[in-house]
Amino acid sequence: MLHWNGRRHNYFRLISHLRGALDIEIKNVEILIGTDDEKAMVNAIDLAFPDCKRNLCTKHITYILIRQMTEKIPKTTKERTCIVETIFGPNGVATANDSATFDERNQI
Repeated sequence: MLHWNGRRHNYFRLISHLRGALDIEIKNVEILIGTDDEKAMVNAIDLAFPDCKRNLCTKHITYILIRQMTEKIPKTTKERTCIVETIFGPNGVATANDSATFDERNQI
């Protein structure tokens, strides 16, 4: 339901509530939040948890990529599979642990 609406104040209300429910001094805790990088959600997270670290959720990014390649930029199933594997597979760009590996895998 939050994604449907996609407004920052809705995300912020929920995330602020979670922050209050956690009842922790966030300055002493490292917080990591995963998102699909939706702007409204990212802005709300940054307001509620200004010092948190954010990761991209590859499951969501993969889903968005497949949807785009199906609806917006039509690709065959074989092409979609190849692209997703190149990016998110075990030897994909997204799984690189360092910049040298990333650069090597990004030479396609």
